[in-house]
Amino acid sequence: MTFLSTPLLKQLEQATFWLYCVAAAAYPFSVAATNIALGSALGMGLINGQFAEGCRCLWKHHRALSIAWLVYLALLPIGLIWSPDRSWGLHIVARQWYWFIIPLSCVVLTIPKNRNTFLFILGVSLSLHLMFCVGQMLEIIHFTKDGSTAMDPTGHIGHIGFGFVYGVWAGWLLHRGLLWQGWKRWGAWTLATWAATMVFLAAGRSGYLVVSVLLLLVLWKLLCIQPWIKTTVTILAFVTVLAALTLGPGKQRMAWTWHSIQSMQQGDFKHAEARWSLWYAAIKAWQTHPFTGVGTGGYRIAAAKIKQLHPDLWYGGLLPAHPHNMYLLALSRWGPIGPLALITLLALWMRMGWRMDWQRTDTASLIALPGVAIAVHGLSAPSLEEHFSGILAALLLGAGLAAMRKNPTTSSPYGGQPNAPTSDA
Repeated sequence: MTFLSTPLLKQLEQATFWLYCVAAAAYPFSVAATNIALGSALGMGLINGQFAEGCRCLWKHHRALSIAWLVYLALLPIGLIWSPDRSWGLHIVARQWYWFIIPLSCVVLTIPKNRNTFLFILGVSLSLHLMFCVGQMLEIIHFTKDGSTAMDPTGHIGHIGFGFVYGVWAGWLLHRGLLWQGWKRWGAWTLATWAATMVFLAAGRSGYLVVSVLLLLVLWKLLCIQPWIKTTVTILAFVTVLAALTLGPGKQRMAWTWHSIQSMQQGDFKHAEARWSLWYAAIKAWQTHPFTGVGTGGYRIAAAKIKQLHPDLWYGGLLPAHPHNMYLLALSRWGPIGPLALITLLALWMRMGWRMDWQRTDTASLIALPGVAIAVHGLSAPSLEEHFSGILAALLLGAGLAAMRKNPTTSSPYGGQPNAPTSDA
């Protein structure tokens, strides 16, 4: 920005970075503080030109991913045109603001020292939150919020997002530990084990699936052994996860899942869990408008009308805002173009991280793991639109893309020359 002096620009850029650090420290504990810090950083980035620079970088070096993001985000306001509930649709659109921190992160976190400081603060904050969850589980701390209880110790993050957050963190720590040596490696792996164990001590089946898929993904990419041995190790790990689900803390939840499946086979919605009714309503809502869907925010009204036609449906309480499935939500909102745009976005996102060199840097896992977690978690939640899953995915994707930028004034955090920009177009 030409009207700002160079010293002032430098101060604004440094302030933007420290706002990122504040957001990282507050992330597991306070939704409001995280939003204020990141919102302030975004506003400052608009003033000092960092946001515009990040947009140019994304468009130049990651054009296919940028177009996919623009298409998906454009569907949200466009879907308001035919939505029967525009006020709720506007609420949904407004909540997508945090995806705009991705281009800003590409600039703010380009310098390795800044990026590592940010990730360190985020890791410390997540560790402290895990300690809080242990205290909650032991009933030393009495805390109840969003399904978080002593029987389901998920702290301030709550029942839905806990498995996503700590699954991604555990996977990244496993990868990072393999790149380190000595006490750093064992420290990272200890934290990863702790995080994964806490997910399985909680009651979220989506969390079980996210953790299992991400840890298996990291092992598959990093085990430098013969393919048949790698396959055998993967199968053994999968069997271990199944044993933990059927014999460990997840046994009751898996039994309830099996009971729900049996009830649905008999067409009994009332004795199955609410998600089956919500998914059924999403499909029926789409069928009423097979080409356009019911619009952004229209699911609630559509689900209410469908329940009038099918009184045996059970939504589990108040009128649902979404069907607890990201893909069916996109289908019911925008018709076939919705899940097509969503799957294209996720495929490009995951493909970028999958094709990178996992043996040398953790950049690949910063990009791939949040994308895979969004895709898996989306089977039972609107993961792109949830605070904890969405913000963490945006921050880590931005950090990964920042690590791919060429920065001739600084040295690479991994030794040698910095990573040159690459294109996914």
